[in-house]
This record gives sequence, C-alpha cells and structure tokens, in this order.
Amino acid sequence: MKIKGAIFDMDGTVIDSLWVWDYLWEELGKKYLGKEGFRPSVEDDRAVRTMILKDVAAFIAERYSMGDAEEVFKTTEQVIEEFYRERVEPKKDVIGLLDRMKSEGVRMCVASATARELLSIAIRRCDLGKYFVAVVSCADVGKGKDCPDVFMEALRVLGTPLDETAVFEDSALAAETSKRAGFFVVGVYDPDNYGQERLMKNSDRYIDRDGLFSQVYDII
Repeated sequence: MKIKGAIFDMDGTVIDSLWVWDYLWEELGKKYLGKEGFRPSVEDDRAVRTMILKDVAAFIAERYSMGDAEEVFKTTEQVIEEFYRERVEPKKDVIGLLDRMKSEGVRMCVASATARELLSIAIRRCDLGKYFVAVVSCADVGKGKDCPDVFMEALRVLGTPLDETAVFEDSALAAETSKRAGFFVVGVYDPDNYGQERLMKNSDRYIDRDGLFSQVYDII
C-alpha cells in the first residue's frame, strides 16, 4: 500500500510531550505541597489524561489537598503553556518521516484533542508548519477522539481517498476509532503512554520503538 494522505496526532506522535504530566505534577507538588518529585497514584494519573484541563485541576486539588481549585487551574495552564513554549521537542526521527512524505507529495494534516493555542505554540517552536496543510482540533468538531468526526474532517481537508489515507496515533482509543472509520492506522509507540498492547492490536502497522519511523517508509 502507498498512501496519498496522512493525518497525524500531535502529542506523543509528532512531538515528545507526554512527559508534560510528570512535569506538571512536579510543579504542582512544589508549589502547593512543598514536595519535590510529587506524583499522583497511577490510577489518578491515568484518569486525568481523559479529562479537560479544568477538571484535571479540580480533581487533583481536591484529591491531594492543594487548596483552591481555580488557583490550581490557573497554575496548571501556566505550567503547561510554559512547557510547550520552552521545552517540547519533535519526537526522535519524526522530521525524517515528514521530510520524506513531503518530498513524495503526501498531503499531511494534524488532528488533535490538544487546545489549538498549544498546538500553535508547539508547531512554531518545532518548525512543523511547512509540513501540514491544516490543523484540525477536536474543539472544531465538538467531539473527542472516541468519535470519528475529527478524522473525517481532516480527511475532508486533505481531499485524499479514505483507503489511501493513514492515521498516525499513539492513543489506543483514537486508533480504535479511526480503524472503525476505515483508515489505515499506524500506531506510534511512546514510553509515556498507557495501553501499548491495545494500540498494537488496533494498528495496521505499529512503530514498536521510540523513533523508528523508518519502519513505515515503505507505505510512502
């Protein structure tokens, strides 16, 4: 199979940003608990990754006695924006894949659940704008990646055939959704993500080690 279009998730797929959670916990712990190296329980860490940011702040503030949830939310916003502006980097070797796709005429866009402002910051910082014809956010379609809407809107923007368009995802849930919608799914390993076995199960191809994007050069 040779693809004509590619839809990329951003966090954990194109940029190495999922460690933002560890960074956030560290900063919240220092500010509100006076602790270095603060981490919530594994269960709580897993739970907050499906929440909107305001709910994350409220949950963590109450669960770990950090005080006013609104203040924790403002701090959370500031910490995450600073992370995207000053710390985030492209994933290892992803630029090689994007360059190859661009040279072969593959049309590419982003489909992400991340806030559009943060996407813009990350794209500017990592000089990614030259690769993507558009950025589609879940906020644009009003639904998360448990529904196919964001992927179908990205496909519409690309104008490529469904059966010749690949979705690159590190999320098992998003991989399941795009697979059901008829896309060719490339699962992308990320060491900071949960559910690798589930992701592998729902991928037509699976990049099984961090940075080995050359594993899918044959579909370009």
